[in-house]
Amino acid sequence: MKVENLPDSIINIENLNFSNIPPKISEKYKVQQIGVDTLLGKPCKVFSMQLSKFSHSRFWVWKNIPLSIDFVDKNMHIITKAVEVKPTSNFPDSIFDIPKDFEISDLKATAK
Repeated sequence: MKVENLPDSIINIENLNFSNIPPKISEKYKVQQIGVDTLLGKPCKVFSMQLSKFSHSRFWVWKNIPLSIDFVDKNMHIITKAVEVKPTSNFPDSIFDIPKDFEISDLKATAK
């Protein structure tokens, strides 16, 4: 599922492409790059996002991978950080190929 297909009340961070944030998401949550920083020796772009009146987040992103997320809400403060990054190319590019027998089913259509 792509971010632009999600309901307005949901942001799926796992699918958020920081290199191409949909305008609808960027405007609604005031997403902006606020700087650059280094985390684990990797040059990161730092983004901010205003999720609601009382909550906001900052993301340290390297190669479109969030290495750290700082989430602040009126009742909590959560920080997640990668502890190690080991880029590897010890696998073939074909690992990302979609299997030939892969099919997409529309569950809503089959439920009728």
